[in-house]
Amino acid sequence: MTTAQAASFDVGAQATSPLVQRTEVRLGANVTAAITLDGRAAFALGDGTVRLRDIVRDDGKVAFGDNEIVAACHSGAATALAPFRDGFVSAGQDGRVTRYTGTESGVVPVIDFDGRWVDALAVHERTGCIAAAAGRQVVVAAEGGGRVASDAFASTIAGLAFAPEGRRVAAAHCDGVSVLSAETGAREHLLGWKGSHIGVSWSPDGRFVVSATQERELHVWDLVTLQDLRLGGYPHKIHGLNWLCDGSFLVCTGADVITAWSFAEAGPGGKPPIEIGYAYNGLVTAVAAHPSAPLAAGAYSTGSILIGELTKGEALVARGNEGDAVTSLAWTRDGRGLIAGTASGNAVLIGVPADLGIR
Repeated sequence: MTTAQAASFDVGAQATSPLVQRTEVRLGANVTAAITLDGRAAFALGDGTVRLRDIVRDDGKVAFGDNEIVAACHSGAATALAPFRDGFVSAGQDGRVTRYTGTESGVVPVIDFDGRWVDALAVHERTGCIAAAAGRQVVVAAEGGGRVASDAFASTIAGLAFAPEGRRVAAAHCDGVSVLSAETGAREHLLGWKGSHIGVSWSPDGRFVVSATQERELHVWDLVTLQDLRLGGYPHKIHGLNWLCDGSFLVCTGADVITAWSFAEAGPGGKPPIEIGYAYNGLVTAVAAHPSAPLAAGAYSTGSILIGELTKGEALVARGNEGDAVTSLAWTRDGRGLIAGTASGNAVLIGVPADLGIR
């Protein structure tokens, strides 16, 4: 090992916990997004396909099945992926939003932006609505086939999120977040704040709308008290926002640790976030909150994956510092497995015990 290599080598991040098990398979291109379905993992790739692999459980262990389904979804790179009913919805550089149903119909078109790159995607499974944005316009497709489009915004839409009840959509853009009607596409009101807003998320209870900004901050609007606040201190832009299932924590990227803001009462106020995990010379590139327990996973630009306990701030290493940046993370629906995709085209499956024993 050279001196330069030694300087960037994180011994601690190589000490993978014996409590977890890991398998990896090579895919055909870089992974841009990863999700889990019932008994399957799905990986969106830079070649426009979505690859599906079974998750096989045997004697308490998990692994990828040998069979791989290749769904040809886009002519350019697939840029976003979301679980939807019996399959998934994907968006791509070719300007198309497609739905995969797992039936003979395979991949079916949902929205077409005539070649304009799809910048944002959101779905609401209960109502069957799919929202996507390309450039300065948002289109919402209803399950029955109806579509509504917003008027053109003054700037590009960089993020979308449905309200929990599915009747409203938050759209992030320059100088704030607009709330749209999912039924008509009309703008109902503006949550204003100067700056470029590059992502948005709605809390599970519908009370808070949170945006990530170009200025490396979070902005929070409390829709009950009608107050708002800034959450700063990030060294990098925040590209990942994920809520714990009960809405008690918001987990974020943007630093060299996983940051988790408490929303258990009336929001974070002046309280600092919980900071979990660390990888030398690495940046958190993806986060995933556990579906039922106070746990969060964070992946790094160095290839490391850590799993942390939110109430204690402790973490274990689930994947070592292997040099290929992790681009996406998702828990299995039962919370016993974690999948990841990497920039070099690896699909990762990590099996975790019911009691992680983080200490």
